Amino acid sequence: MIFSAGQYAAVRFGDLPPRDFSMANRPDDPILEFHIQHFAGGRASDYVASRLQVGDLVSLRGPTARPICAKSISDRFSWRPAAPGWRRLLSILETALAWPDATLHLLFGRATPPISITRPAYRARARHRNMRFMAAASQPGNDTRLRRGNLSDIIAADFSGLSGLSCLYRGSAAHCEATKKILRARGLTGSACFVDPFVTATDR
Repeated sequence: MIFSAGQYAAVRFGDLPPRDFSMANRPDDPILEFHIQHFAGGRASDYVASRLQVGDLVSLRGPTARPICAKSISDRFSWRPAAPGWRRLLSILETALAWPDATLHLLFGRATPPISITRPAYRARARHRNMRFMAAASQPGNDTRLRRGNLSDIIAADFSGLSGLSCLYRGSAAHCEATKKILRARGLTGSACFVDPFVTATDR
């Protein structure tokens, strides 16, 4: 299946309705990779966790969603607006890190541990020579791998100028709004600043 980093596919297991899952691999990889979280009581994830066997038929329809990242004609890294999700981010990272001239800053934050950067899939990529990463928590507890503080405040302290860069920020609506103001105050133009607020159960 030909796709661009950041896109997803509708996947059908057995006779269940299709579910949307993001490709986690690079587009030029010969095998599609999906990371499916097992939710207790989830029909699709229960099926994958307990019933799916090697050789079973799985159907896919896609790709779907606009590409979120691309290499432009000028060989500069650029973002395309979309709603990536963290699994979709793996495909974006794999694609971007394959470019020898790319430098990425990957920042993760939440209130308390654990956070996504501590997972093996992200730790392996965080060691890449072109990757600069940082993980933070406002209440890190005893986890010495995490920097203390809110991510938006840390960005304000660490980055004095962002002109010429592109940024994708995903989080709660309040954090997205606060961070967008900081990014633009640091010189990030509106066309290079993409925020993707997610809706919490409370918001619904």
